[in-house]
Amino acid sequence: MGGPSMSSTALMIVNVVDVPELTPEENPSPMFAHRYYELEVEENCAVPLELLALNVSDEHRDKLYNMKFSIAPNEHNEYFTVDHYNGSLYLVTSPDREQIEELTVTVRVDKISRRGKTLQMIYPLGPESLNNLGKRESDVNSNYIILL
Repeated sequence: MGGPSMSSTALMIVNVVDVPELTPEENPSPMFAHRYYELEVEENCAVPLELLALNVSDEHRDKLYNMKFSIAPNEHNEYFTVDHYNGSLYLVTSPDREQIEELTVTVRVDKISRRGKTLQMIYPLGPESLNNLGKRESDVNSNYIILL
């Protein structure tokens, strides 16, 4: 291995929180399987590096909702990113043990409606109605936009 050691590891603690925080009576089971994870990575490792994939328990999956994962603000945020839709947590800045020995990140999950937050109004139109909708303009990609 040599002296001094040619490699070392940094400890990372990943906290996960259920949002909104509900009382045990309102939310009898946690959304995540574990409340925290401890990981070790080699310093100066190649990035991006997938650390773990966070999963929401089946009890909290719902046909009407998607889950959105995010990182709660803290001092080590620049080291991490999370895929908002599948919960994969990545290390995006390689740690240097001489500068920092332990990194902490908190990941949260929110239920979001699959329907979105915009009101949609649908009016059925026959093919003959589409010809008279309005002026046609092209965008930079030569795709047509119909302006009403």
